[in-house]
Order: sequence, then structure tokens, then C-alpha cells
Amino acid sequence: MTNDFDSAVAALYSSEHQALSKEAIQKSALRRVHTIQDMREYMLRINNLELPQSISIVHITGTKGKGSTACLCESILRERNGYKTGLFTSPHLVDIRERIRIGGRPVSKAVFGEAYWNVRRKLEEHKEEGHLPILPGYFRMMTLVAIYIFVNYDPSLDVIILEVGMGGRYDATNIFDMDSRNVVCGVTLLDLDHTRVLGDTLEQIAWEKGAIFQIKKGSKHGVSPRPSTTKQESVQVVQPGGRCFFAIETNPACVLKVLHDCAVIEGQGGQLCIVEEDEDLEGIEIGLPGSHQRINAALATALCDAVAKTSNNTSDEKLLHQALRNTVWPGRCQTVLTSNSNVTLRLDGAHTPKSLLACLDWYRQVSDSSHRVLIFNCSHERNPVPLLQQLHNEGFHSVHFCPADFERPSGLGKPSAKFLLEEAGFVVTDGRQDKTPTWQETLAEIWDYLDAKKGRSTAVTANLKVKKTLDRILAVEECSTMDVLVAGSLYLVGSALSAVDWTEQEAVGRLNN
Repeated sequence: MTNDFDSAVAALYSSEHQALSKEAIQKSALRRVHTIQDMREYMLRINNLELPQSISIVHITGTKGKGSTACLCESILRERNGYKTGLFTSPHLVDIRERIRIGGRPVSKAVFGEAYWNVRRKLEEHKEEGHLPILPGYFRMMTLVAIYIFVNYDPSLDVIILEVGMGGRYDATNIFDMDSRNVVCGVTLLDLDHTRVLGDTLEQIAWEKGAIFQIKKGSKHGVSPRPSTTKQESVQVVQPGGRCFFAIETNPACVLKVLHDCAVIEGQGGQLCIVEEDEDLEGIEIGLPGSHQRINAALATALCDAVAKTSNNTSDEKLLHQALRNTVWPGRCQTVLTSNSNVTLRLDGAHTPKSLLACLDWYRQVSDSSHRVLIFNCSHERNPVPLLQQLHNEGFHSVHFCPADFERPSGLGKPSAKFLLEEAGFVVTDGRQDKTPTWQETLAEIWDYLDAKKGRSTAVTANLKVKKTLDRILAVEECSTMDVLVAGSLYLVGSALSAVDWTEQEAVGRLNN
């Protein structure tokens, strides 16, 4: 039987794992609250798949910076502590294997294909029972494949770092009980994102994220109540002692209050340890550009100290600085030189107002061109107006709204430019259409509206694929230099990297089945 990588990828993108119809998406949403028990049942079906107690876990959630923090943790644990590491993140940019890394590199095609088909064959030995499908959805299947690889990899691993997919409470990564294994948890900066699923206040989102602190996963006992109102309460900084759950101090007080409650109630008397920017890291080069990465580096260092049960000392300080300097995370404040020496790509998957603010701060620092071009897309599940307002202030010479080559399926309808502008507080009186043919044309219409408000006229295109857009840009020779910012979506960033044939070296190893 096949263990082929290409057929595994084709299967993952087919209707077998993708909720493509509106009915399938709705059914998948209803199953969300059963994720933990579903995942455990699937693991039982895969020869009682279980992570060895000898493997430690770093579990990270947040809105902004959780992927960067996970990557920083992996680099520190590998370079400073000498651990063999596994890393699971999402989404991928170009190649699906980017999500599952060993020693900082994507697993090989042979390992991925073998793992997928081994997992699938075990699942298909069982019939559909109740509402549990024989095959899980895309992200659940990816999580199972990752765990299968981490369990069976040769050489064996010492620690794995798991980035939460969405939220935390009902996320497929939130399945390992903490009472009998070495697990440390961290929360990066929270922002309003996925509000239709996680809640429309920061407190509700913090409650979803803080559930990774739960000692017994999926337990109904001792679950902290979901917040319904905003309470601006202060939080006392607690010094680490006993089981500590980490969160960065730049989160609002109302968020830290909810996380504190999750630590105490769901963490069974745990403490919320608030991480501040580390003065010892001042002036230290970090491989991930942007001033916001310093707080992420401080959180990563605290998590790595906890999982290794060590604290920084003079002997490992040099290795820590080396690990931070050598950290690379594609698609986050990334610069790529193109085949046209006059054109430089600047890529960042920023997709919330806070993350875009950090992206633009970095972009202004690194861009040395007076001719700036924007390639943008974002999910239609969010209101793009605040994002486009921030970008509109940068004075781009041309703007291109491009669909990504691949995006997460969604059952939500695409709102009109008029609706989105009015939702953002604008009064639209110019007879604007209630609907445009494509989402990219909706984004273009919003940009034109912002242009009209400021008396500008930007050259705007919509609907062209990223590769065709970049081909046209790279063919232009009259500009001495040109900076192209690609932002708004990691899927879009991935499409841009694919268009310029960007690749990574894969990990060396095999599966011991």
C-alpha cells in the first residue's frame, strides 16, 4: 500500500478531511466542544498512540507572536540545552511539512507520507461511531500525524513544542494531562481575533486561551466561568513557585485577571507568572526582526528555563544569545531578495491591528526605497477596514489585492464594502454597491473609499494571483529600487514565497514503527 507524500497531501486537501460544504462546516463547528474526547478516541484507535513520559512539552497560545515564541523556544532548547526537538505549528507557508519540524527543519517527504498513511490505515479499521467520523478534519489529522511522528521518530526526541491552532480550550493540541508529565504553558499577547468562535471580548478570548493551564484536559470539574463582562482589575505579579503558568506582561490587566483565575482554578492552585522584558537581553541580537520580539524572547527563555528545570547562569548565557541570534521563522518580518536586484520582498503574516502595527514599525526600519508596493489579502471573516486604514497611511505607490493560492475553508458569507465601512464607523452615502463579485474587489473598493476621503488616487489591482503580480513587478526596470510588502495573511505570504521558489532544507531521520 502507498506511503507516498504527494498522495498524502492530496488526501489532506480533499473533502475527506476538509469541511468544504456549508453543512460540513456547521457540523464541524458543533463538534468543536468535543475536541478533547474526540482526539483521545482517535489516539486510542491508532494503537493507543501516546507520547512517552520522557518527552517534555512546551505548549504556547496567544494571538500575536505564539508562532515566533514557539520557534524561539525550539532554538533555545536545541542550541543552549542540547535537546532533540520537535515543533508543531500552523499554518504552513509553502510546504505542509513546515508544520512538523525536527531539529528546526521540516520532516522529510518520506517521513510525512509514511506517518499520514499509517495513521489513516489505523483509523479506517474502525467504523463511524455516534457522531465521530472515521477520519478527522484537517487540523485534527495534522495534529495526530505530528504526534505519531514525534512518538516514533529516530533519533528519539527530548522535548516537543506545540503551538495552539485556535484558542486553546477546544484545540486539538490541548490533549496532554499535566499531572504526570513535564509540561510548561505560555501565553503571548492577546488581541481580538476569531471573535465569532472565541468570543467578542478580550476576557472571553483569554478564557479560551487560558484553558491550556488545565491540569486534566477536558475535565468538567473546576472549570473557571466564562467571562461575560469587562472588568479592569489589577493583577499582582507572582514570583514563580510550584506549577507556574506564564504570560507576558504587555497583556491588559483584564486579560491577566482571567488567566490568573484559569491558573488557580483549572491549574489546581497554579500561579500566573508574569514575564516582563528581560534587561539582560537588551542589545542582544535576535534573529526575528522587530522590537516586539524582545518580549517574545523573554517568554521563550522563561518557558525553556522551566522545561529544563534550570535558570540562566554565566555558563549558558553565551549559548542562549547564540540561539536567539540564530532563530529563523519564515513569514514573520522576513526579507527575501529576488531575481531582480532592484526589488526586495518584505513579508509578514500580520492580520490584526496590533500585529500590523508591529509589522509596519519593522517595515519602516528596513525599507530603504522611496518606491513602495503593497500586496495584501486577509480573511473575509474579519473586518479589513482597520488594517487597510493603517496601511493607507504608508503612502504606497501601488496596491495589489491578491487571493492566496490556498486558504482555510469558511462557511461565512463575504460581506460588502459598504457593510464593512459602516461597521467600522464610516458613513457611506455615495450609493456604494451592496455586493462585489470577489473579496479582492471588496478590498479594492474599501481602499478606493479611503483614497477618496484623503483626496488620493492609488494604482490598485484586484484578483490577480500573487505569482502573476510578482512577475509583473519583477519585470519593471525603471525604478532604481522597489520594496514590496506582502501582508495580511500567512496564506498570502506563503503564496509569495512559493512564487519566488523559496525552499528549506529538510530534517534527517526516519520512523521506527
